[in-house]
Amino acid sequence: MVFIIGLGGITCSGKSTMCSELSKYLSTQYNKIRVIDLDSYARDENDPNHVHLTELNHKDWESLTSLHVDQFVSDIKSVINDNSNDILIIEGFIIYSIDEIKSIFNLSYYFDLDFDECRQRRNRRTYNPPDPLDYFDKHVWPSYLIAKEKAFNQIKNLVHIDSTQSFDTILQRIINDVNNEIKNVEQRI
Repeated sequence: MVFIIGLGGITCSGKSTMCSELSKYLSTQYNKIRVIDLDSYARDENDPNHVHLTELNHKDWESLTSLHVDQFVSDIKSVINDNSNDILIIEGFIIYSIDEIKSIFNLSYYFDLDFDECRQRRNRRTYNPPDPLDYFDKHVWPSYLIAKEKAFNQIKNLVHIDSTQSFDTILQRIINDVNNEIKNVEQRI
């Protein structure tokens, strides 16, 4: 059985960094850790499946249409069916909006930031293609609010993470949760 951890939530909230550090730490305790990150399934900029946002003259990079979701889901199922991994960490901004995987998580975390902190962090990043003026205010944030509501309505036991807390505090909490939940699962088997 593969133990599956979900790390989802708003852009720039520390999901990828947490995924990397969590994977490193857990690999010292468990034999095989696998990570699947949603960002690596982004469509090419010229992909015709992108939705064009006329008002912003920009593609919608915040929705499932900007991603190769079928391949993402297929890869997840392959890892689960392979059964050679102890832990699978699935990371991405909109993972909880993908119907095919919403019920597979043993532990699910939603990394969150308030508007101002998120905008500040996003403005410090360089995107290719670059975000146009007002993309965050008019599209990223409203899309996030919809995805967040859907996630908390659909994902059982979704844990809210305030990403302004210290990184080490969040990491330790997740490590403790993982170790405790794996013990619980092993006792039930």
